Amino acid sequence: MAIPSKTLLQLRTLARQLSDNEHTDFVSDSELNTYINLGAQELYDIFAQAHGQEFFLKTFQIQVTAPVNAYTLPDDFHVLKGVDYRDAAFPESSTTEVFGMDRIVITTYDVLREEVADAVPLRPYMFNERHSGSDEERYRDTRLSRPRMRFRVFSEDITVDDSGEDGVVTNAAHRIRLQPVENGYILVWYIPVAPVLASDTDVLVGFHGYEEYPAIYAALRCARKAEEDWTGFAADLMAMRTRIEAMAGLRDMGHPTRVQDFEG
Repeated sequence: MAIPSKTLLQLRTLARQLSDNEHTDFVSDSELNTYINLGAQELYDIFAQAHGQEFFLKTFQIQVTAPVNAYTLPDDFHVLKGVDYRDAAFPESSTTEVFGMDRIVITTYDVLREEVADAVPLRPYMFNERHSGSDEERYRDTRLSRPRMRFRVFSEDITVDDSGEDGVVTNAAHRIRLQPVENGYILVWYIPVAPVLASDTDVLVGFHGYEEYPAIYAALRCARKAEEDWTGFAADLMAMRTRIEAMAGLRDMGHPTRVQDFEG
């Protein structure tokens, strides 16, 4: 069964029904779209905080070259979940056929463990440790030293010298900083930003009715604009947030979450 989803048109219609704006232009479609997208962003933040079983997890592979110590993350990066290091490239996504049906193989999810047995999970460093990771002699050569190659994610303005018409351009970007032991590859596991719904056919994916959250959020904003009582919508949003947080770690009831064990 496919994961439930709703189009922008369906979300906008639901928002109008909830706020009793079905037959009025007091709130325009454009304004409702803005509210729905803001609600979608809030929903993704709730998903990102729901630990135990990850929602919308993605991977992004970066080739690292010593001694370069900063690399730009993908534009849709939102919340980091983990970073792996490997001397060789990680397996790329591919398509296979299972029982006559196309099946998308996502990087590291569906490959044999033996193919990435030498991958090493990395740990972040504290900001006050920002210079200790630059001493390459401390952890050179052996695979056992790889876990000491720590990282930190940050945001900054970067200047790109575009040879096209735009010339030099400065943009804000998410980046990852680490001191590579040698040339290799890192695999960044992350939660992406919420998709921007612009066309009526654009789809927001949710789980078990959670995709209605942006419509309730939009209905609340409509009620506030009309100076009507919006506390009922606020209660609905809080109830859905509580439901998501309560169920997040229970998607696999047979295996409860564990405390993470980190070496010093």
